[in-house]
Amino acid sequence: MGGTYLLTGSSSELGLSVLRELTKRNYRVLATTSSSSADALKRLSDTGATPVSLDLAREERPERVEEIVREVWAVHGGFEGLVNIKEVEPTEPDEGKHAAYVEGMVTLTRAFVPFFREKRDGSIANVCSLVGLPRAVKRRMTHLTQQLREDLGPFGVKVYLIEPGPNLPSLLTSIESGAHKIVDIVTGTRSAAGREWDLPAHITIELDALKELEGKYAGGKYAGGLRDFEEWRGG
Repeated sequence: MGGTYLLTGSSSELGLSVLRELTKRNYRVLATTSSSSADALKRLSDTGATPVSLDLAREERPERVEEIVREVWAVHGGFEGLVNIKEVEPTEPDEGKHAAYVEGMVTLTRAFVPFFREKRDGSIANVCSLVGLPRAVKRRMTHLTQQLREDLGPFGVKVYLIEPGPNLPSLLTSIESGAHKIVDIVTGTRSAAGREWDLPAHITIELDALKELEGKYAGGKYAGGLRDFEEWRGG
């Protein structure tokens, strides 16, 4: 077994693909779920994941989230990484729902921080379809990632904001390819092996989105990292 990861957002197509890719590579995966139905739990169990009951879209007290994290950390002997996935559902343009879910992700992520800091290793990936999300939610995710990267980098913890391109959810082959890249990044293996610290904080995995990002950061502090990522992306 290669290590243990906690995954949120496994109910989405991309989340399920990332989950399957992690288990395929012999990682142990704990996946949060807001449903206690037998079908939902079986769907996760069939992938080889262990369900963790946690509804990020509801208002959870930080103390309760911290308690859940302490419990799963103790039972499973720690984690190598946390993967938060927020995929936009075009049929549910509820800004309040997006914001509530992201705040749940923030609370969960912060609950992991002291454990990763003490371990002095690990990775956090916030995978977020920024196209289609409310502007305030985008800013929240970007700020969280940058802050965590600055705070946890000295402790050996890698933090990324990974943005699937706008067409990713509609193409099955792209979803699978994107899941492979995401797992490479969060595990530091295959195409990302030995390059985890060279990658920028904000990573896109579709050409159109990459060009937009390059224009935004042209000449800025991420420019070199983006060039490195474009080279790596073609590998």
